[in-house]
Amino acid sequence: AQRFDAATLAELPPQAQDLVAQAAGARSSKLRSAGPKKSGQRAAPPPDDPAMTTEILNLIEREDWAEGQYVVAQMQDGDSVDPRGRVAEAIRAFHWRAGRWREARTLLAERDRIASGDDDLGALPLPLALVRLEMRAEFAPARLRAMLGAPGVDALVMEAERSGGRLARQGALAFIQAAVRGHHEPQWSSKDGDAVAAAIDLRASREKRAPATAHAFGVARDRLGARGLATTRDIGWDDPQLLAVLSPYPVHAANLALLRGDNRMLDDARGADARLCAAGALFPGGPDGLMPIPANPVAGIAGLGLFAEWAGARAYLARDTDLATIAAAAERWRRTVAGDWRYGPRPPEWPVSGAIDRCLAARTTQLGESADPHAAALEQLALWAPNGDAAALLARLQKRLAATLPLAAAEADPMARAALLLARGVPAAFVPPLAHLA
Repeated sequence: AQRFDAATLAELPPQAQDLVAQAAGARSSKLRSAGPKKSGQRAAPPPDDPAMTTEILNLIEREDWAEGQYVVAQMQDGDSVDPRGRVAEAIRAFHWRAGRWREARTLLAERDRIASGDDDLGALPLPLALVRLEMRAEFAPARLRAMLGAPGVDALVMEAERSGGRLARQGALAFIQAAVRGHHEPQWSSKDGDAVAAAIDLRASREKRAPATAHAFGVARDRLGARGLATTRDIGWDDPQLLAVLSPYPVHAANLALLRGDNRMLDDARGADARLCAAGALFPGGPDGLMPIPANPVAGIAGLGLFAEWAGARAYLARDTDLATIAAAAERWRRTVAGDWRYGPRPPEWPVSGAIDRCLAARTTQLGESADPHAAALEQLALWAPNGDAAALLARLQKRLAATLPLAAAEADPMARAALLLARGVPAAFVPPLAHLA
């Protein structure tokens, strides 16, 4: 396709020109001919045809978020995109994969206001059907449960487990499907582990653990070792933060930063990654040797098993609604792999959890057992602070949480304070230190 010059391309029929353009990563004639609009002029409404859907699907497959943002904006700059149509499905899929989760959720709500069900799933191209299922799992788990078992839906979910992306195979969709089905077929390879299978297996009342469980924890330890972690002897073999290393959510935040050219987000992640590495990633014993990843700091934080905490803190402080939507989903997943089921009715073997998950409970306890809990809490709070300034962050939190912190302070012990803070929506990163500072 790259060998066609302009003259040769012009000799082809219009449909062939579009096929060559799409193969070469260029826009189809519908978009090339649109050109820049004059002031006040609206774009021509895009027809709901397969070519436009294919255009967006190709951009998603290439992960060309910058070009895709332009194309999608052109398509949306009008009033006639049918929210029930294929083009609208593709636009939502682009926003979803690019990390614009709040926009994707808003567009799905528009569709749901005029379309009563999901009977069209089986007729959609697989990439679009998977996005719909992933969004139902994140934002309407009860609706997804009702869908499971319907003709064609189970087959789609099974296809997602075999060939879908990591979010389909390892995110909320996998947990909910496992709860409904009563089991989860492990999906793992030599380089990747199945955190969903491991989390479910850990809660089962059996003495011998499944091979997929040991493999998942082993993959996480190997990744930390590749980052320079000196030793893991103080880290419990089943520490749930290890499973959080395998979270499927960080790539969406990384895509969002790339789409927006958000250097502030990346700079914040770069600083947090360096501070967290120096602090041993909050693992017991504060292990030495962890190296940050300045070139890809979101992946760096994710590789420490701390993406949900960082994303929640960053979104809260920056008032970033797209990142907040991703962070909330990542936090539900993190709490689930740490024992606190967050996806509706629990699987039969999943025990009732405590007031907070294992990771936050361990951090809250460790701070309380330090020689100076107040000083240790300030040190941990500094890890999440812009520029590492704990005092400035504490002042901001005291102002924004003016109604919540006094309630926490009235609780008798740090664990009860942590439970109250978490229940009232305080970002998980801040909960253990604030439980000792409230």
